[in-house]
Amino acid sequence: TLAGVVLFSDGRDTQHPQTDRLVTRMQSLGVPVHTVLIGSEFRPRDLSIQHIDHPNTLFVNDKAQVTGIVTTSGFEGTPITVRLESVGEEPPVMLSQVVTPDGPSTEVSFSLDELELGRHRFELKADVLPNETRDDNNGREFSVSVVDDRAQMLIVDGSSRWEFRYLVDALKRDDRLMVDAVLFEQPYLGVLRKPFFMSSLSELEPPVGGASRFSRYDVVLIGDVSPDHLPADVWRDLDRYVQDEGGTLVLTAGQRYFPMAYQGTLAESLLPIENLRRIDASDFPNGDIGPPAQRGFRPSPTKEGDQLPMFQLEPDPARSATVWANLPGQQWGYIGEALGEATVWASVPPPNGQKSLQVDRENALIVHQYRGTGQVVWIGIDGTWRWRFRIGDRYHHRFWGQLTRWAASFKASAGNDLVRVGLRESVIREGQPAVVQIRFDEAFRAQHPDLRAEIVLTQKGGANPITRRVEATSDPDRTLLASAQIDDLPAGEYSIRLEMPNVPLDEPPPDVMLVVNEELTAELRDVTADRALLQQISQKTGGEFLTLDQIGRLPELFENVDRTETVREEVPLFSHWLILVLFCAVAMSEWVLRKINGLP
Repeated sequence: TLAGVVLFSDGRDTQHPQTDRLVTRMQSLGVPVHTVLIGSEFRPRDLSIQHIDHPNTLFVNDKAQVTGIVTTSGFEGTPITVRLESVGEEPPVMLSQVVTPDGPSTEVSFSLDELELGRHRFELKADVLPNETRDDNNGREFSVSVVDDRAQMLIVDGSSRWEFRYLVDALKRDDRLMVDAVLFEQPYLGVLRKPFFMSSLSELEPPVGGASRFSRYDVVLIGDVSPDHLPADVWRDLDRYVQDEGGTLVLTAGQRYFPMAYQGTLAESLLPIENLRRIDASDFPNGDIGPPAQRGFRPSPTKEGDQLPMFQLEPDPARSATVWANLPGQQWGYIGEALGEATVWASVPPPNGQKSLQVDRENALIVHQYRGTGQVVWIGIDGTWRWRFRIGDRYHHRFWGQLTRWAASFKASAGNDLVRVGLRESVIREGQPAVVQIRFDEAFRAQHPDLRAEIVLTQKGGANPITRRVEATSDPDRTLLASAQIDDLPAGEYSIRLEMPNVPLDEPPPDVMLVVNEELTAELRDVTADRALLQQISQKTGGEFLTLDQIGRLPELFENVDRTETVREEVPLFSHWLILVLFCAVAMSEWVLRKINGLP
C-alpha cells in the first residue's frame, strides 16, 4: 500500500493556473503528501516589457495611444525611467516618463501624434537599473502604419433602433472616420428641408467610372432592413463591391427582417454562416433575470478573434478576456455553422458546454470570410450598445472604431497597381507564425493564370542571417488573394520581398519589414518559489511542509507506518500441488496392495 508521497518542488505551476484543481487531485490520492520547498522565495531584480497595446494603423493627424505593461520584480517603490523611442528615423522621436511601481507590474502610456505617412518603428524600453538580473528583456519593438486618408463607413438601417443610434453617434465623434448613414424609416415633420439622415440610397454620391455605388467606402454595414428597401439590384451592387472592389461588408442581425426575410436570395449567399438559429437569454441559466451586467449571454472570442485589434478591449490579454467575460449580456441573437472557408471570431457555446474548435464552428456568432478581393463579416447580435452600461463609449467605440480601421488597413500595405503585399502583423513574438498576405489586380491576375508567387525572407544582421523562401498559395475560389506562413522564426528583424519568377515586373513592390520579439517562457517570467501552494497541498492532504534544511525529518514521517501486504493468486485445480500428492498416494497404495497379495 502507498504510505505517502514526497513532493520536491518550487511550487510554481505554470501549466495549471487553477491551483484548486491541483490541490483536489492531490487529495484524491488518499495519502499524505509531504512537500519539500526548493528554490528561492526572493524575487530576482528584473525589469521587462511584458505587453504593448498600440494601434496597427493610423490616419494622418491621428493621435496614437501606446500603453505598455512593465514587470518590475524586485523594484517595487523604486523610480523607473521608461522611454519610447523611434528606430532608424530622422529626426528621432524620444519620449520618457518616470514611474514608481507599487506592485509586481506597472502601466505606462505615451501619446504619438504628427507622424508622417508610412510605417514607423518604435521601441519601448526601461532603463537598466543596478543589480538587475538580466537586461536583454528591457525593451520591445512595435510598428505603426500611417495612411493618408480617413476610413469611410456607410451604415444602412431600416429604423432608428438602439444599435443604429449609438453606433452612428459614437463613430461620428471620431475625427478620423467619415460616416454616412441611410435610414429608410425615420420621422419627418417637415420642419427641416429634409430628414436628418439620408432616406434613400439614391442620395449617395454617384459612382465614378462604372464603379458600384458603394465603391468609395471602406466598410458598408447593413442592419435590419426590409427587402422592399434593398431589392436584388442593390445586393448585386454589394456583391460587386465585395468581390471586385475589395470592400468590407458587415452584416448584422435584426429582429424584424435581416437575415430571415432574405432566405433564398443573393443576400443569404453572401453570409459566411449557414443553418442560422435564434437564441435567447432564457436559453441560458439565469439568463433573463438579474441586473444588466449579469443576465443574457456573451460573445466568447476565439483564438483567431483574440489576435485582432477590435477584440483587444484592454492592453493586457488576460484583462481583455476578463472584460469579454463580464460585458453586459445580450438578450437575443442568431448563431449558426460557419462555412468551411470562413473564420469564427466569436461564438456562444451552449450552457455548461466545453469550448472547442468544433463547438465554436457550430455555434458561431461573429464570422469572417474572404470573398473575391473583399471580405464579409457577420455579427449575429444587435446589442453591442449594451456594452456602454456604466462606462460609456470605452468598449463600444473601441470595438467598432478598430473594426473600421482594420477594414481600411490594407491601404498601408506595400505595392503598386498590380500587386500589394502586407503582413497580418508586422511585429510578432517568438513562436508566433508570420503571415504574409498578397492581393493581385484582377486584370493582372487574368493575364497570368499560371502566376507563381514566392516570399523571400531575409534576416537583417546577425552572425548567420537566416534566409527562407516560401511559396504563396491561393484558394481556388479566391485567386486574387494569396498568403504564405513562415513558422519558427527566432527573434530579430527581417525584410520580406515578393518574387514572381515567371512574371517579370517593371516595378516590383517594395520590401516590407517584420520584427520578431523574444518571448520569455512562463517559467522564466517568475522563477521564485511559491511557498503558499506547497503549504496548501500538505495541509489539505494531512502531510508535512518542509524546507531543505528540514529534509532530515523525512524518515521520521514514515517510522510508524504499518505496512500490510496481501497477495491474491488464482491457481487452476489441476495444477495445485495437493492434487499431485493425492494422485501419487493413490498410485502407491495400489502398488503396495498388489505386492502384499503376491501379484505382479
